[in-house]
Amino acid sequence: MMSWIRIFREAVRLEKEKEQTPREGFEVEFLPAAVEIPVSPAGRAVALSLCALFVLVLLLCIFGRMNIEAVARGKLIPLGHIKKVESLDMAKVESILVEEGQYVENGQELIRLDPTERTSDLEQVTQEYLQDLLISCRAEEVLKALRSGLPVRSTGLREAVRQVAFSDGIPEEEIRLHQVLCNRQVGQYTAQVDDYKEQIKTYQAETVSARARVKKLATLLPLYLEEEQVNRKLEDARLIDHMEWLRSKETLVNTREQLAVEESTINRCMAEISALEKRKTSFCESFLSDRLTELTEARARAARLRPAIVKAREREKNFILTAPVAGIVQQLQVHTVGAVVQPAVPLLTIVPEDTRLEVEAMVENKDIGFIKNGQAVKVKVDSFPYTKFGMIEGTVRHISMDAEEFEDGRILFPVKVSMEKQHVQVEGRPVRLSPDMSVTAEVKTGKRRVIEFFLTPFLRGLDESLKER
Repeated sequence: MMSWIRIFREAVRLEKEKEQTPREGFEVEFLPAAVEIPVSPAGRAVALSLCALFVLVLLLCIFGRMNIEAVARGKLIPLGHIKKVESLDMAKVESILVEEGQYVENGQELIRLDPTERTSDLEQVTQEYLQDLLISCRAEEVLKALRSGLPVRSTGLREAVRQVAFSDGIPEEEIRLHQVLCNRQVGQYTAQVDDYKEQIKTYQAETVSARARVKKLATLLPLYLEEEQVNRKLEDARLIDHMEWLRSKETLVNTREQLAVEESTINRCMAEISALEKRKTSFCESFLSDRLTELTEARARAARLRPAIVKAREREKNFILTAPVAGIVQQLQVHTVGAVVQPAVPLLTIVPEDTRLEVEAMVENKDIGFIKNGQAVKVKVDSFPYTKFGMIEGTVRHISMDAEEFEDGRILFPVKVSMEKQHVQVEGRPVRLSPDMSVTAEVKTGKRRVIEFFLTPFLRGLDESLKER
């Protein structure tokens, strides 16, 4: 092996000596045409340079690395998103209070809509609710008075009504009217119960008198019986007249009959008292049951109407469209008073004040798997060519896994990118970026060798071609 190296070195040395030895004119006359002309040093230098350049490029392709970037189109949006102002109902425009580009405060009125139809519905529902409220409060006051046995307070109904929600719209006349009805119902109940009590007292007094007479007759009856027996014996002995015995007999019979009548009177009075007690109890229970039913039904109707009133009042508030945040009015779609607006259709948008902008880029399905939070991003704003105004550095902030499918079949994933700068330098002065500007986001997802860029198409074609069905 060493001998071959020595031979190679010796050959190179001799070749160099031969090149350094100049040849005379007659020495080159008999050489071949290719050898007759001496080799130019410049040509040899170019050839060696090309070879060295090729080797250098090959080494760079093998060892050099390039960034892998996922390119996505998108736009600039406020960090809190642009606020859209919409109407919840179809209505007419009553007045327009703002202009395009105007600055508005949070809660400032923007557009007034005509609430006439909704107001009439609200008034009808409110009237029904207030009537049920008065009825329920009146029935409750009546029941309180009956259970306590005390008369109805003159201000009881008013106090009960004012404690219930949405009662501020009840006229004072209505309250006084129901207060009168409350007093009348309690008065009718009390009068009827008192009438039953008076009748019961009358029969009780009659019963007491009848019992006294029965007691007296029961005491006299044995005496009359003994008198009749004695007179009968005397009449049999013909010591007294027969008429005398008949008179004592008549007294005995009358006493017995009167005693039976008085006992019958007692039984009749007791029956009447029992019947009156039942009628009084039935009347009280029926009256209380009617008031309880009236109270329950009125409360149930009011409970059903209360959410409708709340909803109607909230919807009435929605006829005054206000600014959800402080910012600039843009994309004002309504310009005519009396125009009809449709529900859920944006009437204007508000760009929040001094809010930072971020990029919302739509990343293709083939790239989303390589994007992670915190990766570096280069943002190119279409309005300011990056070759002249440069690019804006950014970072991936959020990756949404809720893909959006478009009509052409593409599936794109929204990705949020935060930017380091909110402006671009134009002729030495900063120009602030605006929402909805279109941008191109280049997300750095990794690195790969340069040679892979050239070999990948070849390997893909080789893999796809070397197949047989």
